[in-house]
Amino acid sequence: MPLLTTRATIHLVTLNVRTMWKTKKVFPIAAEMRRYNLEVLGISETHWTQFGQQRLTSRELLLYSGHDEKNATHTQGVALMLSKQAQNTLIGWESHGPRIIKVSFKTKKEGISMNIIECYAPTNDYNEDARDQFYNRLQSIIEKCPTKDLTILMGEFNAKVGTDNNGYEEIMGRQGLGERNENDDLALLSQTQQQMQEKTTGVAAASAAVSFNIHKGKIKNLQYNTACTNPVTLDGEDLEDVKTVTYLGSIIDKHSGSDADVKERIGKARATYLQMKNIWNSKQLSTNTKVRVFNTNVKTVLLYGAETWRTTKAILKKIQVFTQNTSDQLVRHY
Repeated sequence: MPLLTTRATIHLVTLNVRTMWKTKKVFPIAAEMRRYNLEVLGISETHWTQFGQQRLTSRELLLYSGHDEKNATHTQGVALMLSKQAQNTLIGWESHGPRIIKVSFKTKKEGISMNIIECYAPTNDYNEDARDQFYNRLQSIIEKCPTKDLTILMGEFNAKVGTDNNGYEEIMGRQGLGERNENDDLALLSQTQQQMQEKTTGVAAASAAVSFNIHKGKIKNLQYNTACTNPVTLDGEDLEDVKTVTYLGSIIDKHSGSDADVKERIGKARATYLQMKNIWNSKQLSTNTKVRVFNTNVKTVLLYGAETWRTTKAILKKIQVFTQNTSDQLVRHY
């Protein structure tokens, strides 16, 4: 029986397992797959190396893709776990490195296949070249799928949608958490107003070609060291001119934004610290454990985007004062 018919209901799920390095972790994942009656389970961040397939004793088939270099590190990695029904309709699968894996199935309609692409996108911590390389490769794989096929893209995109769905009501709900991150943001840099206008128009045209609408209210224009007063427009509307803009978690202004950025990061780190008050007050946790939690959760918030900061004595002093004060509080709590 084909995996996809006009009457059949199939269940597809994607899951970030953080690590599947220990082989035994495969079996509880397979048990959950059977429990929820899933046909295909996409898995990201497996930390497996090489690529291949493994048949489990419970009859599921695991297709996996990771780093293929000799002595490769156990990072990233993607996989697809197939039920017995899905295996019966399997046409083939492709390994595309540690971040992308693709599988194809027969459908009831002759000549039409169902393609499932599982991916694990780079986080904002990676440089722009690494992120561009991933998305270019992903786009190339999608474009090679016949247009008549049903192609499903799923996985871990490391993007936070946040709670603000203004302008995106038809594609996201109101159940998001936190603040939207910048995995969907784009910065255009130009030396003249004319160049910026041409780039803005070009991006809008490319977006419209794939049925993507640009939210004009979210586009900001920052001008620096220019006497030009002509506005940049989109569809006949002037874009808002601003004195500061936040991009990839960092505040940008004509002074590079470091002072304002550091102040904001300290505020967010302090809020994170206060939210974890129960951990700092715990009598069951050792000081060493609390310090590790602090470094993993609070310091990462504090230093996010720090590579763009100016390393002035004043900035270093602010960071040192915050970390010293919070560290002293940890010791007093214990």
